[in-house]
Amino acid sequence: MVLRYKRQLSGWEFVAEKGENVETKRRAGEEVQPTPSSPRETGPELLLFLLLLELLLALAHSRPSPRENPARSETRTVTLVLGSSSFGLRECLRNGGFESWKEGRPLHWEGENIAFTPSSHSGSGAVALGEDPGKEAFLWQDFPVVAGRQLDFRFTARFSLGTPVVRGRVEWLDREKRPVGLGTEVVLPATLPADYRPYWRLTGGVPEKAVWGRVCFVKEGYGTAEVDDVSLIG
Repeated sequence: MVLRYKRQLSGWEFVAEKGENVETKRRAGEEVQPTPSSPRETGPELLLFLLLLELLLALAHSRPSPRENPARSETRTVTLVLGSSSFGLRECLRNGGFESWKEGRPLHWEGENIAFTPSSHSGSGAVALGEDPGKEAFLWQDFPVVAGRQLDFRFTARFSLGTPVVRGRVEWLDREKRPVGLGTEVVLPATLPADYRPYWRLTGGVPEKAVWGRVCFVKEGYGTAEVDDVSLIG
């Protein structure tokens, strides 16, 4: 099922499509003009459609941005993927783009030998591992987990000095935050170029004993690495 809405001078138009059967509902005083529907469009499926249509009707009441030209007609499309695998997904980390800092530390992160750098992949800043290039550096954030889930782990990184050994990993912890497993680990290659490169891994399932997860970056050896846009979705 695809729900599509249009914003025009006459108001908002919502269209729901499935196969060759189309139902149209218009706001701004126009009548509902349904086309013949299949007998299969009854029951739970019809109820789901009505709930989604009600949601889009609520969006219609939002006022257009002052920057938009009211004389211009535009069409926007919203596609809703209906499937159990798409429900309940969320971003597990906070401040993964390292945009918020306080007293020399990124909010919601813990770390040692780290610093702010304006040389970011996106936004206004990133985190540098190795404020002192000759010492180890650590960066981590803990978050609650649900047993059985797999998480999508992504980040970007580059070396700004030397060729240190850098590992990014996801760990599983129990209620007392003791390690009970490793979700995944990414080891940055020593030939990492000066430009940011993206990295991606899918973790294994969260074990039953795990209550917490931890995203952790470790820098070893001489040099400095910069990390940005850390994301963990699941």
